[in-house]
Amino acid sequence: MSWHRKLWVPLLSLLASFAAAVAPAAFARAADVQWPDTELSEHARAWFEMLKADDAGARAFLTGHMAASALAQVPLEERLDRRRSMLANTGGLTPLEVVNVDATSISVRCKAGNGDDVMAVFQGEDAAPHKLLGVRLEAGPPGEAPTGPAGPRRSPARSRIPARAPLAGPRGSRPPRR
Repeated sequence: MSWHRKLWVPLLSLLASFAAAVAPAAFARAADVQWPDTELSEHARAWFEMLKADDAGARAFLTGHMAASALAQVPLEERLDRRRSMLANTGGLTPLEVVNVDATSISVRCKAGNGDDVMAVFQGEDAAPHKLLGVRLEAGPPGEAPTGPAGPRRSPARSRIPARAPLAGPRGSRPPRR
């Protein structure tokens, strides 16, 4: 046996053992999110499940979990287009930790499929069942956790203003930081 094989066989075995040990822990972490027992939290959890669904599932989510006032401002088809664009830019989102909760807002730290760290902030109606008014996303480069959107909650009129830039494009290209 050559010295190359003597070196590579143990090294590959070590890497395979490491991958087998780490991968389940990464998946378990996403499943171990401690969600608060609130109606808004249920809407947020359903939003993450909707990201894995097809268009029919996304349509069902939007009609069942979004506030009527939000759907009146942004048509269903436009919301579906935004979802497709967000998924293409991020590669999907996995919730990692609930970092802030109040009666009408919940902030969730996420990991995007493209490696970015993302904060998802869910805004709900003031009255029960606290259906979603909107979801804001703030992305940061891998390892640089975003702090969440700064400033007060946007008014319904301001929330119709389109985003200035996508969260992230193909790996390595990012919108300018402001």
